[in-house]
Formats: sequence, C-alpha cells, structure tokens
Amino acid sequence: MIFKRNDSIEKLKLDKDFEDFLVRKNIKSIKDLFEYDYNKLKEVFISENNKTEVNNSEINIYIDFSEIPVLQEKDPSSLLIASDGFCYRNFKLSTVKLNKAILKKLNNESYFMMVDIIDLTEVELSSFLTGIQTKILLEFIKQYKEDNLLFRYRISGLSIPYSKLAFSKFLTIELEKYLFDSYKSEDCYSEVVSNYEELVNIDLAGPLDTIFLDDDDKMAIASLPAVRSKLITYVEELFQADVFAGLTFSDIAKDFVEFLNYDVLIRGLLNEMISKDYLYYEDGLYYLELPNLPYLVNGMPTDLKVVIAQSVLMGLAIEDIAFDYEIDELEVEKLAYDFLNEIETVYEDRYARLFQEYYLLKSDFMYAFDDNEYVYLYLSIKYKRGHKFISSLATDDSYSQEFRDAAISIINREINNKFKS
Repeated sequence: MIFKRNDSIEKLKLDKDFEDFLVRKNIKSIKDLFEYDYNKLKEVFISENNKTEVNNSEINIYIDFSEIPVLQEKDPSSLLIASDGFCYRNFKLSTVKLNKAILKKLNNESYFMMVDIIDLTEVELSSFLTGIQTKILLEFIKQYKEDNLLFRYRISGLSIPYSKLAFSKFLTIELEKYLFDSYKSEDCYSEVVSNYEELVNIDLAGPLDTIFLDDDDKMAIASLPAVRSKLITYVEELFQADVFAGLTFSDIAKDFVEFLNYDVLIRGLLNEMISKDYLYYEDGLYYLELPNLPYLVNGMPTDLKVVIAQSVLMGLAIEDIAFDYEIDELEVEKLAYDFLNEIETVYEDRYARLFQEYYLLKSDFMYAFDDNEYVYLYLSIKYKRGHKFISSLATDDSYSQEFRDAAISIINREINNKFKS
C-alpha cells in the first residue's frame, strides 16, 4: 500500500498495544516513524510489556514521493548522500543565495559543492567562520535539507522503495562505480527507468559491494542490456592474459564482479556467450572464440593486399603471383606481410609462440599440428621461425599437453622412418 508522509500510523494496522505505545512516544504519522529506528522501538515495547514478540509489526511502507521535490537532471553527480542517511540534491554553492563573505571563506577552504559542507559540524565551521556566519550557514544547511530531500537512503527495519527517478539514479550511480565509466552510464540509467518495476524491490541500503543482494536482485540487474553487455566484455577481458588458454568455471567465478557473483547468473551468461560465438566450451574449459584466418580474409573487401594475401595462403608461388599482378616479387611478400600483420588475432595464432621458439618443418607441422598448408604459410610470413629442436618440446611444461603430444608424434615418426630406411 502507498502512504503519504503525513498519513496516520493507524493506516499501518499494527498491533493495537504497539500502536498505542507509538502514540505515547508521540509517533503519530508515517513521517514521525521515520525519525526512529523501527527495530529498536519494537525491542523497547517488548521489554516494557514483557512480550516475546510484536504481532502484526512486519511492515513494508511504500511512500508517495510526489510531494517531495524530485531531481530532474540526469547527471548522477547531482545526488549526494548525507550522514543522516538521506539523499539530497547536490549543486554548486555559487548557484545559491549565500552570503558572499561566507561563500568566499568556503571557497578558500576548497568547499565548492553542497556535498562538501552538508556534514560539517558547528565546531568545524567555526574554525574558519565567525560565530554569526556559522549560525547563518547551519540554518542554511537545515533549510537546504528541508527543500532538497529526495529519498531516505537507509531506514533500519523498514523497506522503502524510492521514487522512480531517485531509485533509478542511485542504482545507476552504484553500477557506474563498478562497471561503467561515467560517460557510458546514460544508457544504463534509461534501462533502469524502463525496468523499474523489476528492480524496485532491491533494498539499496548501501553501496552495492556492501549490501546483500539476493539471487533475484542479481538476476534483475544482470538482465539490463547495458549491464549484460558490460559483463560480457568483463568476461572477455578475463581471457586477455592468454587469449588461447582455457578457463574453468571456477577461474571465471572467482574473478567475477563480486556483488553479482551467483553461479546461475554466471553460467547463464557463459551459455549466452557461447550461443553468440564469443566463447566455446571443450573438455571442461571455456575458450575465446577467435575467428579463423580464411573466414576473416574472405569476408574482407577485395583490394590488392587482400588478393595477394589470399594467393600466398593458397600456396601459389611468389613469382607466379608477381607475374599475374605485374609487380615485383619483393612487393608481393611485403603486401602479404603487411596485410597479415594488420589483421586481428586469429585462431591460427595459437601456434605463434611455438613457431617462434621451435624449428618446425612444414611437413612436421602439417603432420602433428594442423594439416592445412595455409596455417604454416601464414605463420612463416608473419613470424620468424625459431631454432629449438622439436625433441625438447616433448618435455616443455610451458606448453599444453596437446602440443607436447604432437612433438612426441613427430619424434616417433622420425624414428619409424629411420627404421624403415
């Protein structure tokens, strides 16, 4: 049920004895109730009346904020949370009617915004203001609070969904802290407003990294497209240390955004990323889905560099390509090299370190690693071939078992060939 701040507590339909107790405490309206810690009131009542509990005392108060000034700007910095637990407008002190002498002294102390002074005590103010100036400023702050209240940030024992605009702004500010740069939060703000009904029951009793979000809260937040997109980017970034290495679910979960860390949410996100070809899953590990070279090259607009690179990767002789396109052989090699170094990382780059460290013949590579000739040609154009003997790869623990097994198969083939000869 929605209440106005001046509504009588009778509308809450509390236990009669408890209601009488509140009235004796001069708590007669919803607004009065907000001035107290509700749980402590119940404790005092139970103690004074020798009761074990208070009947009908669990309440959810939905406040009608239409009578409270509501922020219209979309700039999240125009909100502030004061130490009294309320959220207020924030603005430059130079934009309000404030004594010029006081304003000058505030500026000299590097106080330029309302958020800078709202929690200053009389002692702190009197350290740089005269007694009269201190009283004037304290009265100004008191009046400011009355005129600029937006919503209660924390009420112990009461669940108070905020005005739509204020709630949306506050949640956006919190998401911005952990997920977004400020200039990217505008879309998220619009989405929070649009999905207000699904999100409004989240109890924003503090910063997202300190409050308890139940699983439904986490799912609701993660379903916002802007948040979803950011989480996908976040997961992709977990692979950047080694784009070819696989990660277990535990690897991903332990580094996931802490306040949204929920197994069902993360698995759903990973499955979505698999369906969109961001990731693939194999033998218990998640891998980045990188484009393969032919797919990438064939999808590019046709120009000389692309055609030359395609011809080289098809295994055509350099001299034949040079003849066909009436260019120098060195120019063919340069065009192919330049093009292949301009493209993004592709699946075939998984062999890059191997190729640069070990001396691999084309026949051995195609036998043990990849039987597509273009892969070896790509590596030989883009990278300088290494000098280590392939036999040492069999015991090189810095490589995966797949690569070590491939080295063993090359060694065994050489041994068999010697026996045959």
